[in-house]
Amino acid sequence: MGLAKIVFWSYQTNKDGESPIFIRVIEDRKPRYIKTGFNCTEKDWDSKENRFRTNYRKAEDLQKAKDHERNNELLLKKLNDANKVIKDLIADDNVISSEQVKEEMLRAKSVGKHSVLSFIDKVVEEKRRLGNLGTAKCYKDLGKSFETFLTEQNKTDVVFKEITYSFLKKYENYFLSKGATGNGISFYMRSLRAVFNRAIQEKVCKIEMYPFNSYKIASLSSKTAKRAITRDEIEKIKGVDLEDDAQKIRSKNLFLFSYYCRGLNFVDMAMLKWKNIKDNRLGYIRQKTHKPYNVLLLAPALEILSYYKQKFYRGDKSYIFPILDEDKHKTQESINNRLHKVLGQTNKDLKVIGNEAKLSIPLTTYVARHTYATVMKRSGVSTSIISEALGHDSERTTQIYLDSFANDVLDEASNAIL
Repeated sequence: MGLAKIVFWSYQTNKDGESPIFIRVIEDRKPRYIKTGFNCTEKDWDSKENRFRTNYRKAEDLQKAKDHERNNELLLKKLNDANKVIKDLIADDNVISSEQVKEEMLRAKSVGKHSVLSFIDKVVEEKRRLGNLGTAKCYKDLGKSFETFLTEQNKTDVVFKEITYSFLKKYENYFLSKGATGNGISFYMRSLRAVFNRAIQEKVCKIEMYPFNSYKIASLSSKTAKRAITRDEIEKIKGVDLEDDAQKIRSKNLFLFSYYCRGLNFVDMAMLKWKNIKDNRLGYIRQKTHKPYNVLLLAPALEILSYYKQKFYRGDKSYIFPILDEDKHKTQESINNRLHKVLGQTNKDLKVIGNEAKLSIPLTTYVARHTYATVMKRSGVSTSIISEALGHDSERTTQIYLDSFANDVLDEASNAIL
């Protein structure tokens, strides 16, 4: 296929005596025509220059000359767009058709003009179809937050090219005005960045529009206060008397088990089964990263396991903690709903327990993870083995450090928290 050319189609006229103007491409030695949306009379067409006439002399034709100059600019842009598409397709060794050229031209025209909210909805539905319900919920939460923010800006939607550095700063300030933490804001910004990257991959948005080169998400982490307690405060939690309140006892045990198992995530704890325990070690696949972990079970963690084994053990394939039920929670959606509900209950209980223990900060499952990291550091454990979780740009840094060392090194280091 050669380069495209503008063609004045004099063989066809409308009721005003105007003929259509096409872009012609040659496909398999046959001409194919793409509409430009322009029409012109034969007397107003410059057949030599292949463009609208502009050399009018009469005063009454000066406006027509200006209009034709504008039309010529638009025609030239369409021609250049067509030739760029052809060159790009040739460079990619694609078989080229006139339909491809037309589709790529239309796509290029709409780049950056897609609705951001609609694109987020599309990602949500795709993740649901793939069974990634947790990820789908993250994007759904982003959509709700983004829509609420736009409403406060007196907007119903925006297109990708409107999301600039200053726009993102406004979005950040919106979160800050609602009392959000740096890590909380970071969650939404990372989700929005992922949406933007996806839009670029699908050619819905140009890479030149990408605002996250100048807007740095990492800087948000410094706006979140550290969430960790001391080893003495851990002992205070253990000493809180909950009498026979089974739910609060479960919440307390989940917190302590997390602390004594390298800051084990709530979802990973809930998914644990007795088959994950072998030779006083805990082996599991982390739900978030799908990476394997093998953790030494310290004495306090073994005591908690013994408590639940006596009460709830129904075989190696049964869940350790009384959160999920194999007979009730069979689908991923029902599991996610149950985990969301119990996590809320657990954090509510932990706040009560924290108040009873007279802690310096509100207690949540997240505090156990941060406390594991900070107690290790305060105990003199090398930062090359365990880095202070909230002193880094993200928790991911800490987890990378933990993943990279052999279990015997981590086992020895873990004893420092006893």
